[in-house]
Amino acid sequence: MNEEVGKHKGAIETLMHEKKELSRLLQIVNSQLERHLNALDEAGVDTDQFVQQIQQQGQQQQQNSGQRQNTQRQQNSQANQRQKQNQSNSRNNRNQGRNQQSNRNQNSRTQNNTEEESEDQDFNPL
Repeated sequence: MNEEVGKHKGAIETLMHEKKELSRLLQIVNSQLERHLNALDEAGVDTDQFVQQIQQQGQQQQQNSGQRQNTQRQQNSQANQRQKQNQSNSRNNRNQGRNQQSNRNQNSRTQNNTEEESEDQDFNPL
């Protein structure tokens, strides 16, 4: 129990540190964005339209990325299904081979028993 509590405490400390770093990076990025947007405004560029175009492009890229990920997931799922089927077939083949060997062994024992019975019947000490 103590190990689990320690694990979670350590994870929280690490994540809080990462959150702080991410916040710092976000402040830097926002500052740079503001600086470049102001420069474009001074140059007479319609920054609102420019920003909107970039956001639309980002959304399209996200959608395309999501579609590629879905396609990849489907392909992985199909590959996993084929792998499971191959493993199942392999197990079935091994079991079938064992059953055939077991049947041959059983037939051999039966044949040996029949031969011994036949020899016993042929031998009549009287």
